[in-house]
Amino acid sequence: MRRLGTISVILLLALITAPFGAVRAQDGLSASEQAALDSARRAIDHFFTLDTYTVEHTQALTQQIGISLGGQSLQMDQQIDQHGTTVTERQPDNRYDNLTSTLDQTLTQTLSTAGQTIQSLTIEQTFEMIVLDDRAYLRVQVNDPALAGFFPKGWQDVTSGAAAFPGMEMYNIDQLLNLGSTAFSAEMFESLLSATVAVETLEPETLDGTAIARYRLTLDPAQAFSGANAQMLRTMFNEAATPFDVDALIELIFTDDDTTYVLTLWVDDEAGVLHGYEVALEMDITIPSSMITDPTLSGAEMSLAQDSVATLSLVDLNEPVEIAVPPLGE
Repeated sequence: MRRLGTISVILLLALITAPFGAVRAQDGLSASEQAALDSARRAIDHFFTLDTYTVEHTQALTQQIGISLGGQSLQMDQQIDQHGTTVTERQPDNRYDNLTSTLDQTLTQTLSTAGQTIQSLTIEQTFEMIVLDDRAYLRVQVNDPALAGFFPKGWQDVTSGAAAFPGMEMYNIDQLLNLGSTAFSAEMFESLLSATVAVETLEPETLDGTAIARYRLTLDPAQAFSGANAQMLRTMFNEAATPFDVDALIELIFTDDDTTYVLTLWVDDEAGVLHGYEVALEMDITIPSSMITDPTLSGAEMSLAQDSVATLSLVDLNEPVEIAVPPLGE
């Protein structure tokens, strides 16, 4: 159950971190929609010329996860609230960009069966990551002493894998780090923007006395995550450690009629600068027993309903940054 919740968070991460590509005509859009999309793309092109930038991000995610097995059912309701800051220094000659990131997360979780609550808890965690010269370091701090003992103490080098951190054994750390790399991001987001089926121009906002345009892009999820794009997403997972058929689950999520995916972008049209964007993802799927590979869950059927919104603000563009290797174990 926890694994399924983590999978949806990682899928959202893929959507959040993916950037953009070059201006191109798109079938099915009106002239005004195409003009708005082109303006957004020009601002995104400018974003990729930056050497450094800072992202201030927040995310609110609500999940309802159900499992039925042997005539019994269990439901997990989760609310995940996150806020943090990531500073990136692009490294075109490296495999990964340098970055330092801090994320504070509050998880509220309730387990129930037959309408009766059997467990309720709230966990506060802080995740810190540093990537420098193609090496990655992770530190996790938990407010609950009973849970803190499950995590390694202090900073750990996770370049070769993060299995020492509970839940992270499911993921290919190399591919997760690739999510933030310039080349991967540009390719992935070009596919996402190419899947735009509608563009709505919202009321502008004012930032430091400047009018900032807002464009809401509705994407076709199945088109956005097809072909090579879907394959890149699949490779994030260590399939030997996941309880699902990863290929089938990803295809189900992004082809289900109830899945919606929307981007809202904040753009200074005159200066051609991207100031931020919002990612909204909704899904409501049933996961059949045929997709569950964990033998302890044989015959089970699961469901996942999720509503998530992540907002990212881009600040301190091309400002000097300082990123250093952390003291391991501290």
